[in-house]
Amino acid sequence: MTDERARAAERRWRESGAIEDEAALLRERLRAGALAASRLRWAAACGHAAARGVIGGQVSEDLTTLQADLDDPDAEARFWLAVIRAGWVALRDDRFLFHLWVFERAFFGLPWPSHTENEYDTLASDLLLPIEELFRAACARMRGVEPTFELPEERLRTPPEALEALAAHVPADAVRAVLLRDWVPWLLGHEDPVARRAVAALEPPGVAGIDWSSIRDPGPAGRRRPRRPR
Repeated sequence: MTDERARAAERRWRESGAIEDEAALLRERLRAGALAASRLRWAAACGHAAARGVIGGQVSEDLTTLQADLDDPDAEARFWLAVIRAGWVALRDDRFLFHLWVFERAFFGLPWPSHTENEYDTLASDLLLPIEELFRAACARMRGVEPTFELPEERLRTPPEALEALAAHVPADAVRAVLLRDWVPWLLGHEDPVARRAVAALEPPGVAGIDWSSIRDPGPAGRRRPRRPR
């Protein structure tokens, strides 16, 4: 049976770690209907060697082209979550650890503390706040509800506009590296690195200008966001 073939292929790959064995596993998952061809294509666009070996030919690495191809709100939300991490790490102001911890905990419905934040604008916040809105919009579509936006309309950006603005300050290779590490293993059905990290990081980071208070349950993923006091 195909499922048995897929399990055998996974064992071979886990034992060897070889690109050829991973490609064989991906082919079996495709045949078994356990992996969508679109997800394989998205992984290949991030530079995943085994996915490229299965697809063959040229694959566009343009992030705007990749994002426009996303027809799955869950995959899109996780795409933006990886872009947010790549952007905050590259542009880092002193709040970046706080933002990453809260966004990933909230996405998986894990408890995170209420807090107050010293509000100020930086290059990082200017570029990433519109991307955070795109992430929340994808989360809303995951839940089947109409997205709402907290930024004023003049600060909202379309996906191409947001990615173009980010690309002026964060190399596309840096974003693809995070996608390859955090997003692609989930796309291909290997593992979920972001969930593992969020579950393991129980304590909030100590960050200057952030005062944590009591832990609260954020409810379903994406329902609440990090509060930015006015």
